Amino acid sequence: MGFWKRVLATLIDAAITWAFVPITIPLTSWTIGHRNILPELIWSIVWTTIWLWLVVRFGGTPGKLAIRVRIVDANGHFLSWARAVLRILLPALVMKVNSLLKMWKAISTYPESTPHSSFWEIGRIMNEYSGQPFTTITTILIIFAYVDIGVILFNRKKRAIHDFIAGSYVITKRSYQELTEPKDGQLSSEATPSASS
Repeated sequence: MGFWKRVLATLIDAAITWAFVPITIPLTSWTIGHRNILPELIWSIVWTTIWLWLVVRFGGTPGKLAIRVRIVDANGHFLSWARAVLRILLPALVMKVNSLLKMWKAISTYPESTPHSSFWEIGRIMNEYSGQPFTTITTILIIFAYVDIGVILFNRKKRAIHDFIAGSYVITKRSYQELTEPKDGQLSSEATPSASS
C-alpha cells in the first residue's frame, strides 16, 4: 500500500471524526461551563473503544476498511485487544490523555465569565489556561508523528513505529484473503512488503 493511499485512509478517518463536531462542541462547552471533565472522559473512552473494536473485529479503522486494507499480526490474524491498544499508544492514546489532562487544568483555572460556546472560544481557553507541561507534551507528540512518517517512508515494509511496537502490518484486503485460505496460515513474503501504518 502506497503512501498516498495511507494518507487517504487517514483523511477518511479525520472526516468521520469531524462529522461528530455538532456533538462534541456542545459536550465540550458543557464540560467547560460546569467545570466537570466526566462527560468528556466518557466520550473519549467510548470513542476510543469503538475505534479499537473495529480494528479487532474487522481489521481496520473506517478509513482503512474503505480503501480495502487490513491490519494484521505476523500470522495474518486481526489484532488482539492488547495489540490494538499498543498500536494506538503512541502518539494517539498518549495525545488523547494529554488533551484530557490539559482540559482538566483549563476548566479548573479559566475565569467564569469567559465565553465557551464555539470551537474557537474553546480552543482559546485550552491554549490560555492549560499551561505546562501539557503544551510541551503536545509539541513532543507532534514531532514524534513527523518522525513516524519518516520511519514509514524509509523502511522496506512501510511499517510505522506503532506497527513495530504492536507487531502489526497493514496489507491489502486481497492479501488478507489469500492469507486466510486453509493452505497457509503464515504471513506470506508477498504480503509483508505491502505493510504500512
